[in-house]
Amino acid sequence: MAEVNGVSWRAQVGEKIESWIFFIYRAIQIGLVLSVVLLYHRDTVRPIEFEEQVTVYTRDIEFNYLSWTLAAWNDKLGQFALAAPNYLTPAQEKDLVLDYIDQVRTVAILNSKISRIYADPAVADAAVESADLRRQRDEEEARKAQLQPLAESILQRQVTEIVREEGLVELLDNPVPVSFKVSELPMALVISPRTVIEKKLVVMLNPGLTVEKQIEIEEAVSKNLDVSALVTPIGGLALYPSMVMETWDVAWLAEVVSHEWVHHYLTVRPLGMRYLESNSLATMNETTAELAGKELSIKVLQRYYPEYVPEEVIPRPAGESSVPVFRYTKEMHTTRVRADELLAAGKVEEAEAFMEMRRKLFWENGYLIRKLNQAYFAFYGQYNDTSGGEDAGASGGDPVGPAVVKLRRTTPSLKIFLDTIGQMTSFDDLIRANTP
Repeated sequence: MAEVNGVSWRAQVGEKIESWIFFIYRAIQIGLVLSVVLLYHRDTVRPIEFEEQVTVYTRDIEFNYLSWTLAAWNDKLGQFALAAPNYLTPAQEKDLVLDYIDQVRTVAILNSKISRIYADPAVADAAVESADLRRQRDEEEARKAQLQPLAESILQRQVTEIVREEGLVELLDNPVPVSFKVSELPMALVISPRTVIEKKLVVMLNPGLTVEKQIEIEEAVSKNLDVSALVTPIGGLALYPSMVMETWDVAWLAEVVSHEWVHHYLTVRPLGMRYLESNSLATMNETTAELAGKELSIKVLQRYYPEYVPEEVIPRPAGESSVPVFRYTKEMHTTRVRADELLAAGKVEEAEAFMEMRRKLFWENGYLIRKLNQAYFAFYGQYNDTSGGEDAGASGGDPVGPAVVKLRRTTPSLKIFLDTIGQMTSFDDLIRANTP
């Protein structure tokens, strides 16, 4: 075979070997930096004694980063060796990714049907009743597993192409390799003091914990350590390769992959290295990843999956409906602001009662929030890619997110924005950058 898609065989082999070597180099480099960030900064965030106290309740169910990462690297090296996407046309690549997305949906639907059978008290023998569905589910699961590595490789290359065009390059004029793996994600145990909304500690727990187990951990930690605790799912984790939750939404998948890549890009820069030093730096990192990840993902969709580009929200004409609309972000912002006020006044129990009352309001309006407390706001409040105000949601009046948004709006390109904020080591640096 002389050429594949117009590229000589030797050139493709050389490019593959170069990419393979570079992937290994960057994986080791980013892995070492992540290790330093996760281990060295422990003492700068909270006393080690507190972490040891929490470990009493989580030791047996803490997520094993090392074993997952080693297995993921093995899978990724296998993908590089296969290099199957090099032999597909752009149309075939798109079809394969969308076929994978459809397989995820198919398996999810079958699992839902099986679960309903097992939950139905009228079914005498659920195993017999669900036998055909389970056989079909296993067949579809096997097909999904075959498609997943190829779909991941294709989407990685597509995001990398957009990254390259944005000028986000470094060592040897190569972009930081985009690498992710769809995986069942760990759950996050988030801990905040009761007296103030502030992320004190996050411990990653094994995936798939039952609701009963989640509540048991929260109650044990809260009661014995006098803190606010929440066990919550996450959508992605910036290990290397990054972990991404399984989904049948290609737009969401592109966004999370891009979001986690931005964390990789920042990890070898001062801002990313200092992620754990303070809550404001964590918010700067997360808001940056939100903004840049969305920009990159929209470009990915426009280039490769144009029919999946999200439509702009069309405002409802004034006077069209007299029925009050429950606005989630506005109500969450109101809740956060009032909770902050009560805590600042030392009214901890009153603040907690208020948050529980508001949780019930959200529930009644279709937002099934299991627990709304200080830990909830400490975790979700760090994701704020708005200009503030009512749209800030769980961030309340926190000025960090809006300041990041302002910097992005006043910088001419995504590269300049990331290069500028990536060198920052404090919120004061951001304030100075936004000061004329």
